[in-house]
Order: sequence, then structure tokens, then C-alpha cells
Amino acid sequence: MVKILMGLAAAIVIAVAGFFGFEFYMQHRVAGEVEAAFEQIRATGGKASHGKVSFDLLNRTVTVADIAGESAAQPPISVKIARVTASGVSQPDRTRFAADSVEATDIEVGLAMTGQAGLNLTYKAPRITAKDYSGPASLQRPPASSSFIDVYRFALEQFAAITASSITAPSVTGTMNLGAAAPGGGEFAYTGFAMQGIKNGKIDVTKVDGVVFNITMQQAGKTEKMTGNLANIASYDVDINAAAAMFDPQKANDDRYLPRLPAGLGRSLHRHPPRKA
Repeated sequence: MVKILMGLAAAIVIAVAGFFGFEFYMQHRVAGEVEAAFEQIRATGGKASHGKVSFDLLNRTVTVADIAGESAAQPPISVKIARVTASGVSQPDRTRFAADSVEATDIEVGLAMTGQAGLNLTYKAPRITAKDYSGPASLQRPPASSSFIDVYRFALEQFAAITASSITAPSVTGTMNLGAAAPGGGEFAYTGFAMQGIKNGKIDVTKVDGVVFNITMQQAGKTEKMTGNLANIASYDVDINAAAAMFDPQKANDDRYLPRLPAGLGRSLHRHPPRKA
């Protein structure tokens, strides 16, 4: 009996050691694949870095902390994310990555507008969540150059390659600096942002519960203020492929019909006109 118990104990110890050994192997494998993805970004001339990468084998969860990136385009686009957690991860094939849920926290995106000296925008979101996510295991065709148009096309094509049942952000805030040429700026806030049915470069529904904005401008030496809000904004059948095609010189002679990209305001719009303070 003692031998049997000792044998069982030894088997348990070996199994546990094997489990942690396998998890250690998976941790390094996942970390290596994450680093390879970031290296692809750096290869295009951009900047990309990340902090600790962890993998929970039991829950099939991958977490990447302290993500930071900046495009090589001038003016640059910068991105900071405190943490990205993918739960229920799997790899259907060598080219695709899937997860039951992907959540990013404390996101900040900064960009400047081409041709507008000093004009820059900053967006912040406490949390963005994608459900039933599937996307390429590596970056698609890299930008042809570091120009803003090529980087924008690249971002659209990446988005067109993913599928998700929904992408939501409870709140998004932004600030706008008009620069020295037109002193002033503004703040705006979105609530209840949601995209549903993302597949093959199309979005079934995009909704925003509300938008509030406050803009200050200098006009002829006077300070003008404008505030306003929009409610229940919705767009339907948005086709990202059409937007990407506009920025792709290789499709200049493409005779195929692509549905137009809908305007920002959809069927269910109730707008309150801005008022001057």
C-alpha cells in the first residue's frame, strides 16, 4: 500500500512538474510570437515596445502589458495601451488567431492632421472589448511608405481582415488642439460606442449613444465658444473595403462596384444643434 501511495505521489509530482514545465514552454513561445509581431512593426520604420507577456494555460489567456507604438509616418500616429488581455485563445490554423474575448485597457491614441500646422487630436478610452475575435496571426501587407495615406490604408486593411461579433467601448474622450495658426481647441466625449457584426471588411451596425462637445476658437480677436450634443447615432452596412480601396493605387483601375461608405449619421439620428455660449 505504501508503495502504491508513493507511486501515486510521484506520478502527481511528475504531472505537476510537467504541467508547469509545459506552461513555461508555452510562456516563452507566446512571448516569442508577440515579440515577432512587434518586430514586424519596427521593420516598417515604426516604433513598438511592450512589457511583460504572460500566459495562463488553464484559462488559455494571454496578457501583454505596457504596449507603446509610433508610426514612421510624418506626422506620426502614437498608441499607448496599459494592458491587452485575450481570453479563450486558439489558433484555428497557422495564419489565424482567435479568442473568445480581447480586452484593452487605458488606451491613448495621438495623431496630427497632415497639412494643418499644429493641429493634433488625442483620444482616450478606459476599455475596449472585442467578442468572438478572429484575425491574422501576423501583420498583412506592410505600408508601402511612411506617408499618412499609406499608414491609413494599412490600418483599414488590418481592420478589414478581422471578424468579431462586437467591439464596444463604454466611453471615449478626446481633446483637440488647433495650433498656433488658429488658437483654441476643444473637448468631446462619446458614450456607448458599439460595432456589431464585423466580418469580411463590413460592419452591420455602428452605434453611439451620445456625443458631447465643447470647442473654443479665436475669431477676429474674439473668443468664440460652441457646445452641442448628438444622440442615438447609428450607421448601417459600413464597408471598410471601399474606404481602403480609395487609398490603394493598385486598385486605381479596378472596375468592380464597391458600396459607398455611409455618412457618419445613420437612420436613427436625433441631433441637437450646437449653440453659442
